[in-house]
Amino acid sequence: MKRVLLFLCMLTTGIVSIAQSDTSKTKPIGLFYKPAKKESPFSAEFGLATTNLWRGVDVGRQTCVRIEAEYEPVQWFTLSTNATVVSNQYKIGYGNMYNTKASFNYYNVRLGVQDVYFDNNMATPNDTDFFDFDKATTNHMIEAFLFYKGDAKSKIDFLATYCFYQNEKYNKNSWYLETAYQVADNTQLFAGYVVGPSRVSFQNANGFTNVGLHIKRTLDFSKNFSTVAKFTIAVNPSYRTVMTDNATIANRPVNMALSVLF
Repeated sequence: MKRVLLFLCMLTTGIVSIAQSDTSKTKPIGLFYKPAKKESPFSAEFGLATTNLWRGVDVGRQTCVRIEAEYEPVQWFTLSTNATVVSNQYKIGYGNMYNTKASFNYYNVRLGVQDVYFDNNMATPNDTDFFDFDKATTNHMIEAFLFYKGDAKSKIDFLATYCFYQNEKYNKNSWYLETAYQVADNTQLFAGYVVGPSRVSFQNANGFTNVGLHIKRTLDFSKNFSTVAKFTIAVNPSYRTVMTDNATIANRPVNMALSVLF
């Protein structure tokens, strides 16, 4: 599985290029506005992170490589991916993650599905479990999602996900709700809530699991090259109910992560 995931990461990086956006926007219509049109349908970032922090839970507890890429051939449809590969492939855990999204877009609202895959890094009879979608053995969790991106006036984002397909041994019908407020250009407050036990969110019970702060800084080296540093600190009020069936899943009340992407 590790070879497959690494190959997918390299392939994704190889087919994307840096995208720039036109700064013009249409006049807002109530809660909706038309996002800036991109000059290129491709965008990608590649770099390192101190750990894989997922919905308020540290599921890697080690340094990892991260790739984020997006393809938007038309403004009403977007494909994106977020791949994370941990540094120690022999350490049993859930740090490796491959998240693929497809969405239909209406102004600043995205409605779609996402496949959240966690590799458990354990020895298997073959190395192709990424392609295993059998409900009895799969590590894939598929969610429907709705994402609303606020404009410069409202500064509020909202995300709702519903997990409708996963391994049959896990609880069904789990929701994850998250809202964020843009305090400044480089600072965002957020809060996430899990509804019911959820394997995709690593929670045994409902409750707030992800409350914190994103701080982002962009360094421009040239017109076409920049570095984005992002620091996240997240408080997990539900840390006592985090699923800790694996040594790399941390049930700490406070988690932090730093990533540098190019």
